[in-house]
Amino acid sequence: GSLATTQGLFGPSNFTQWSGYTPVPGTRNASLGIQQSVKGTLVDVSWQGTFGFNRNLTNNINAVPLGREFDPKFADPTTPGKFLPTGSLRTNYPGMGSISKRYFIGRSNYNGLQVNVKRRLSRGLLWTAAYTWSHSFYLSSFDPLIPDNEVRNWGPQNSDRRHVLQ
Repeated sequence: GSLATTQGLFGPSNFTQWSGYTPVPGTRNASLGIQQSVKGTLVDVSWQGTFGFNRNLTNNINAVPLGREFDPKFADPTTPGKFLPTGSLRTNYPGMGSISKRYFIGRSNYNGLQVNVKRRLSRGLLWTAAYTWSHSFYLSSFDPLIPDNEVRNWGPQNSDRRHVLQ
């Protein structure tokens, strides 16, 4: 970087705040399974649910408003074609960098249906098959520039795998 992009001493400072009541993040698990032998074939069907709560989300309370970096009103008068540094574009606390506030309002949800089939064949051979359908959601972030975070940021996790056949 250069001196112009350095944080703190030569540029706007960033900081993170935790305030107020801080609930402990946690997870709850539940499962239910049934096994049945059908004509020498073992069938195992089970469901697993994992539910996360009080997940840590970050809110930048000094975000640059959407489109501000392209608004001609905020062009740098000393350098045509360039815009002011982002510290000057912020409306809540101009001259400061990101001010992040931690909230423990995130949640996650995993549901999985697992089916296993096993059959013992002659001479000690074992035939098995396993299928898993699962879906994993989470509240990924907190965005102060939109009215409803649940609608925008509740969605599949990066690790979501719907169908697995083995």
